[in-house]
Amino acid sequence: MIKSGCKEDTITKRTKSEIEVLKNIFFRFKSGSCVHAIRIKILELCLVILALIIPFILIEDTFAIDKQALNEIGPLPDFCKYTADSYFKGKSIFSVLETIDKTKNKNKAYKKLYKYYKKFGTDMIHMHHYCRGMTKYNNAFECSTEQCRKQKIESAIREMEYLLKNTKKKLWPVFLHNQGQWFLQLNEPMKAMNVFMKAVKTNPRYVKGYISLYSLFLSLNDETRARNILKLGLKYSPSSKALMKLKAK
Repeated sequence: MIKSGCKEDTITKRTKSEIEVLKNIFFRFKSGSCVHAIRIKILELCLVILALIIPFILIEDTFAIDKQALNEIGPLPDFCKYTADSYFKGKSIFSVLETIDKTKNKNKAYKKLYKYYKKFGTDMIHMHHYCRGMTKYNNAFECSTEQCRKQKIESAIREMEYLLKNTKKKLWPVFLHNQGQWFLQLNEPMKAMNVFMKAVKTNPRYVKGYISLYSLFLSLNDETRARNILKLGLKYSPSSKALMKLKAK
């Protein structure tokens, strides 16, 4: 907002002056003149063009992505931009999904959202917390102080905690694994170990969990547990190339 004062008065006076000049140029002819008739036709043509263009402008605006939201999406998973209300100009994901069900909307953005809705099911309405958590974690490395970085990472961990309380169990390993990685950034290896263990317990075939545990045990100089966790991972995922590569070292 422009502050009141000399600057605003100058802008206002200049704008009014320019408008008056344009009005004088446009309306200087008498109403009975030939030029006046041409002017009326031009105005009519402009109105027709506007009537044709405005609906397309409104449609485009409806599905435009909020610039700030797009910048925050960055390297996040593709589904993240479809979880943000700003993507649909303030429409909540609830109303968008309802619109899809009722009208079978063919808009590309709606169809993409519905694709992810079919993948995540009703948990889709909570997935913006995942995207928010990832964004907070990424932003933590832009902090100029250690306290700022810590606060952002802790806030990101809380976003995953929300998901663990409000989504189906099949998605939990990913959320737990994120928490574990972020606890490591906070130099809390025991908390990281705990959530990594929960991840592989929730889904014994979750390979990333075993890899993170293996690396963590090695960093703690516990080679025995590192080898054992690899064996356990290969028991449930015997064809995992990543686990076999670690075993071959």
